[in-house]
Amino acid sequence: MTLYKGFGEKTQNNIRESIEFYFNSLGSYLYQQMEAFEPKASEKLLQSFPNEYFLSTGAYRKQWEIVDILEWVTTTSIEKLKAFFLEHQFTIVTETDSYLSVKAIENITLGFYCTLQDCLFKKQFETSCSDSFLFTWKQTYSFDTHISYTSEEDIFEKAGIHYIPPYLREAPSVIEKAKNKQLPKVIVPEDIKGIIHSHSKWSDGSHTLEEMAKAAKEQGLEYLVISDHSRSAFYASGLDIERVMAQHQQIDELNQQLAPFRIYKRI
Repeated sequence: MTLYKGFGEKTQNNIRESIEFYFNSLGSYLYQQMEAFEPKASEKLLQSFPNEYFLSTGAYRKQWEIVDILEWVTTTSIEKLKAFFLEHQFTIVTETDSYLSVKAIENITLGFYCTLQDCLFKKQFETSCSDSFLFTWKQTYSFDTHISYTSEEDIFEKAGIHYIPPYLREAPSVIEKAKNKQLPKVIVPEDIKGIIHSHSKWSDGSHTLEEMAKAAKEQGLEYLVISDHSRSAFYASGLDIERVMAQHQQIDELNQQLAPFRIYKRI
């Protein structure tokens, strides 16, 4: 007996697993999903508390792939934050003398480390690295409690070590690399040379192969990997063998026209 008319057993299992994953991961979001939300949330906080500081920290600042909670270091008091969020229909999740977390109706959890202004960047640093990184750092360098750091960069400068960005503060060994100016080079958007896995109008995409290839070339990219559905995905206009061959012929023609830009064939 089938659960979804028109779908095979494997597809049904995939759908079922996707639904289970969705419900199990409620409250967890991909980093890219938070990229649009976090700046707006920070802007709203600064507008609501114009005389206070809010510095991003935690998983989002470390650019983790999965973000369970958006966190800030702030000079705002627990009492003010609590009153504000309760007024806006948030639910209190955790509350201590120096930390508050709340959950929005959209199931996004927000967390706040409350501290004095003089300790602002020290707290941001401490909450923007792994426990093992922080332990090793404190064994090697001590925070001077009498110094009010003006930025995270100031912390590294006073320690006499190359700045380590938050997304590299996981393994303690990176501290030694920074001391020797041997930090790994990270990938930046300019390093991206092509687009992999894309759908065209041949199956369920929105644009023609030519439109996609020309748009990619205009952006300075060098290649495009076309990955339209095969005939097994009949519900998405999947390509049968004859249409695959016809698409390959068009790709060959476009590769001649647009060289050295190249479209790679995939299904």
